[in-house]
Amino acid sequence: MAKAAREALKRLTEPELRRIVREELDYFRREFDARMDGLEAKVDATNQRIDSAEKSVNQRIDVTNQRIDSLERSVNQRLDDLRQQVVFLQQLVMQALDIRPKPQAASPARPESES
Repeated sequence: MAKAAREALKRLTEPELRRIVREELDYFRREFDARMDGLEAKVDATNQRIDSAEKSVNQRIDVTNQRIDSLERSVNQRLDDLRQQVVFLQQLVMQALDIRPKPQAASPARPESES
């Protein structure tokens, strides 16, 4: 059979061989194009899924950042409130114990006058 095929090829003229080769190349090009179209469609679908996932992740990051900012403001406000309470409590303790600030070294204490 291979010998018969070789003999048939020998009888073909150059234009006939070119036509056969062109038809075969066209067939393979169409097959290749179809496969490439399929791959491009898969790549496009994958890119859409990635874009969708990226948007979802970015939204979650934004929400998380907003929550962090809110919690940070809340903690800072609570710390400010606690600092004010500490100052107030220190003042109450000083009043309760009748603690007065000690005079500075720059202002010497006056001796009490004898009466």
